[in-house]
Amino acid sequence: MSRQSKLALVFGLILVLASITIAQAWAVTDNPYISNLFRTGSRPYSNQLTATVTTILDGTYHYAYELIYDSAAFAGQLLTSFSVANDYDMPFTNQWCDYDFTAAQSDNSIYWYVNLPLGTTVNFSYDSPAFYDVVDSAMSAGLPAGGLTLGMVPEPGTVAALLFGLCGAMWAGIKRKRK
Repeated sequence: MSRQSKLALVFGLILVLASITIAQAWAVTDNPYISNLFRTGSRPYSNQLTATVTTILDGTYHYAYELIYDSAAFAGQLLTSFSVANDYDMPFTNQWCDYDFTAAQSDNSIYWYVNLPLGTTVNFSYDSPAFYDVVDSAMSAGLPAGGLTLGMVPEPGTVAALLFGLCGAMWAGIKRKRK
């Protein structure tokens, strides 16, 4: 591969990474983000979910959720859990709910376990240094329901920097092999 071809390849990679970063920055999601958690099938229902992300003074983000639990598959069914996807295992702190709750984290979600009656509005939250975008969320009230909300994801600039660093390491490896 000629020197000009290598330079063209590196320039092309830089252009692609910059384009991805710019496109993701333009596609910033509505904040607050209002959605519904839907249960489909033989006993459909939906409940309104509002997510709001605010910046804390130390530069981290506060993720707050309000779930209006006014619909269930069965009358009198308790809301037993609420979860937000954390597919990238991003760090978080200060997990909170305005009712008694038990918190947990699986490999890909943050959970709040509660026992709340129909007609309850419940608030959940946590803090994280991770940026936000649309992720999956779910609730369980006898039968599960799911939808979209705001949650933690790597920042677009961080992803681009990591990819650019990887390209640089590969380029350095190629140069060392030739010498």
